[in-house]
Amino acid sequence: MEDFTFDGFDGPNFAVDAAYTNGVFYCVFEEGQLGAFNVELKEWTILVHHRPPGISFLDAKLIVSDADLRLLSHCSSLKLLKLDFSKMDWVYENDLSNHVLFIGCTSFSGPAVGETSQLANTIFASQTWLHPKVRFSGSTSPSRSRLYRNCVEAAECNMTWIAFPLGGIWRADDLIHAV
Repeated sequence: MEDFTFDGFDGPNFAVDAAYTNGVFYCVFEEGQLGAFNVELKEWTILVHHRPPGISFLDAKLIVSDADLRLLSHCSSLKLLKLDFSKMDWVYENDLSNHVLFIGCTSFSGPAVGETSQLANTIFASQTWLHPKVRFSGSTSPSRSRLYRNCVEAAECNMTWIAFPLGGIWRADDLIHAV
């Protein structure tokens, strides 16, 4: 095991969240910088040097979704940014391209197809300070479906996301008593 050190910031600037995809660890810092560590090359690079105005990175969450790197900001409402790799800058994003995002201590994105199509363009945030816990940006609200209600309940109860909650929410007692 190797340790790697980076000391390129003036003063304290703590790492807030990290994500891994295609051999690269991405790390966002509280002052808004985004760093990338290429595992194969053992090379560290700062990709973004600042944060957009009015955005807090204090409890930001990085999410890998297909080939995109997204960031959910800790603000009074859910603010979603996407890294524009051509400009190496964060841009606001309103369209999730028919995906659903599950944000918490574990985060993932999934295509909203088949049974989950009713969740297209919805963000569920759990185990965060983010409020509201759900954000929807689409043409048809999913709020009447059982699956949507399961996701809202999981977000409100600060559950850990490991998969789409298709069959309901499992609690600790459910796992202990399962045979």
